[in-house]
Amino acid sequence: MSQDAETLVATLPDGSSVRYVREDGRCSGDPGEAQVLAAFLAHVIDQPSVEAARWVEGDASAGELAVRRMPGNMLAIEAGERRVTLQRDAVIAALDGVLGERLESEPFWLFQPTPIACRPAPHERELLAPIERRAGDFYQAVEAGALDALTESARRQLLLAELAVLGLLDEPLLLDKLFWLRTWGMPALASVAAAARDLWDYFRSAPRRLQVGEPPPEQLRGARVSLDWMRAPAPVPAGWKPHEWLAVCERMLVKLPPAPTAARGRLFVTQGPVLAEVFWRREDGEHPAIYGAHVGRRG
Repeated sequence: MSQDAETLVATLPDGSSVRYVREDGRCSGDPGEAQVLAAFLAHVIDQPSVEAARWVEGDASAGELAVRRMPGNMLAIEAGERRVTLQRDAVIAALDGVLGERLESEPFWLFQPTPIACRPAPHERELLAPIERRAGDFYQAVEAGALDALTESARRQLLLAELAVLGLLDEPLLLDKLFWLRTWGMPALASVAAAARDLWDYFRSAPRRLQVGEPPPEQLRGARVSLDWMRAPAPVPAGWKPHEWLAVCERMLVKLPPAPTAARGRLFVTQGPVLAEVFWRREDGEHPAIYGAHVGRRG
């Protein structure tokens, strides 16, 4: 934006204010632009984080307030008879300013199991950086076979605990978290968020209901399927859909529970000509979870 662009001040009902800058000729409406923005911000920041995210994306309404996504990354905001069209980036910057005033003392905004904002705090990237490094180092060490079984198990349990604190194993705003992890260049944590998203989709799928006959688990830690089944997708036999095959493998873990003293092992799944060796381990130290497979044919 140009340095001589106009600055508008929006005052919210609680007395807080936010400035945003607009380029000349990019806004339409009457002189009440700041009041329209203030009405939008006051509504959005009082919403649950998931609902707030819907308003920031556009195409939402409540009473006399409405927002629509427009071409060119613009948002059209209506408050009663007043209407203003603003750059979405400018609206987001204004929202970030208000959130910064209200939530300055909170250690996490977006990255926690129950997000308290639909936007990340400025410092969250720095807070996540060391966890990204630890996660990346761990996954590389596992792939290289550089860890003994006890060390791998202990480090995995510690990592899962950290991921749970960040809310990367929970559904609220998981797609938003994934977006920011990718934007910030954090591939290890992004792979976890994407795997968690795919795993929740599976646990709510019709094939799982048909094969396993249980509701989704309350949390991913301790579930029968590991994040790693999704992080590095296990092979799917020809003619099978991924959720159907995974549900069959999970059902076999239910039918053939491993011995309580075993920390990891394998089971064999046969379906017609398909013969699969499915691997499991107790990732949380207690519950077995399938994490990979080798698929072949009988005979």
